[in-house]
Amino acid sequence: MWTTRQQPIGVEVDADLSGPLSSEARAQFRELFFEHSLLVFRDQRLSPERQTELCSLLGPVPRGSESEGGAVHEIALDGALGATELVFHSDFAFDEEPYVGVSLHALDVVPAELSSTDFVSGHHAYETLPEELRAAISDKLAEHSFPLRTDRESGERPSADFPSTMHPVVWAHPETGRPVLFVSKQTTTRIDGMSPSESRATLTQLFAHLYRADAVYSHKWRTGDAIFWDNRALQHARPDQSGVVRRRMQRVVIGRGTVGEIYGDFIESHREQLRSVAHSAPPAGGR
Repeated sequence: MWTTRQQPIGVEVDADLSGPLSSEARAQFRELFFEHSLLVFRDQRLSPERQTELCSLLGPVPRGSESEGGAVHEIALDGALGATELVFHSDFAFDEEPYVGVSLHALDVVPAELSSTDFVSGHHAYETLPEELRAAISDKLAEHSFPLRTDRESGERPSADFPSTMHPVVWAHPETGRPVLFVSKQTTTRIDGMSPSESRATLTQLFAHLYRADAVYSHKWRTGDAIFWDNRALQHARPDQSGVVRRRMQRVVIGRGTVGEIYGDFIESHREQLRSVAHSAPPAGGR
């Protein structure tokens, strides 16, 4: 059995992931993932193929090409994501099926522990939500829209042709059944059944609760780190990366398809309008 150490969110696991895992280890990997939402492994050296194999234990890894930001690719500060802040979100929340999870493997981070990725737990946010606010959103749906910008809070849906979907504000996690507060700064445009002013006021309250300082875990990156997080239970954000010399990551997504595969036509037809959206920007040489 693997040794684990509790973190503010998730656990750090002592294990070498480079070689084959026993059936018991594979089962434990999956169990820990859905129980703790975030797994951190230090000092790893994982090929893209190996990282994909591990992610496939948690759900389907879609096919996709690097040129459209596929399921397995490198990201760097001089690539499509750039170095600017990315506000809190769950990947693909504007789709009917948000990603099951995401994995990042730090290939080269200099200096160590200056670069970070921040996390908040939708489980914890719901469990600690004031009763009055919990009652106000108990039966509500929220609209999530393809973001026009990824470095600021979402406003209204830009236009009717932007991909969007409705999710319960409090939804039952598909794997565990645990309640999750599922609204985010980056993609949530409104709460259905409320007036615009009431919706905005309620979202402001929910965001203040979700993103309060004592609820955020900031993972400080070191070369060799490999992390796996439950995208439906957690939200993640990236602070501004000014001062970071190098930050090269290997990223794998777990879900039914990549953004390019499912929304490629929309991205292409709106490319000029979406030029500031990180995941739809043209690839750069640093990827």
